[in-house]
Amino acid sequence: MKWEKEKEARIRSLQKGKKELTQPLSDSGKDEMDDLENNLHKTREFLEEFIDTDFDLIDRLRAQGVLKIREIDDIKAEHSHMRRSSLLLDIISTKKKIPELCDALIETGQAHIVNFLKACGERSPKFGDDWPLTEREISILDINHESLVDILETCCDLIGRLYSNGAINRRQLDFISSKSTDYEKNEALLEILRRGSLRSYKQTIECLCESKQNHIAEILDTGKGIQVPVHATLKTDNLDEAETQIVEEMTKLLTQKNVSSGRLISALQLNITAVKRGQ
Repeated sequence: MKWEKEKEARIRSLQKGKKELTQPLSDSGKDEMDDLENNLHKTREFLEEFIDTDFDLIDRLRAQGVLKIREIDDIKAEHSHMRRSSLLLDIISTKKKIPELCDALIETGQAHIVNFLKACGERSPKFGDDWPLTEREISILDINHESLVDILETCCDLIGRLYSNGAINRRQLDFISSKSTDYEKNEALLEILRRGSLRSYKQTIECLCESKQNHIAEILDTGKGIQVPVHATLKTDNLDEAETQIVEEMTKLLTQKNVSSGRLISALQLNITAVKRGQ
């Protein structure tokens, strides 16, 4: 099957990548250090958005002796993700500890960020799927965010599969599981996915198929999102009238060309969720 072949290829690529990353970057010479500093300056805006400071990274840097307790407290005191990343990069740059940051990123499953930094954003085939999401994947997640938050089913065995396949780590698993509502769990997973690698993105598609959420896997894989605006569709608080409007919307979708069953299922789930919220 297609997914089995791709899975085998990703495992081989991951094993190859681990072999290539055995040399610590903290052993870098002056020339390589200068290159890293220049690249960090050029890719700073990207790094602030996509470095994941929330799971393991800060603790690894503390264990390396790079961050002090007061610096860690200052970073954690920032409420937004980008401000935490920005402060971390300020500290790393001032202390000239970019190689140590790279080592910690690799150890916390963020080799794709290191590859982006070292290549200054110029993707090479040698990186394989150890690379950040491209504009295509980011666009798919952003355009379909509201729909995905409503119809994802993280309460089933999905997050367990993601953990077993290496798409998320233990702290990310615990973080998602700690959320009290399905909505919050889905928000947490999508945020982690957005900052992850292409490898994790493809593993997520595979895990969605294995957990019988093929319609969502199709959205992430093909980019064919659900274009049924909930607020525009449901123009009443009356349940009977809302059900009638849902039937009308489904009928419109059925008349469109190249509308997959996955899109129909997702659109139906999305509208049913909206009706329940209005009850």
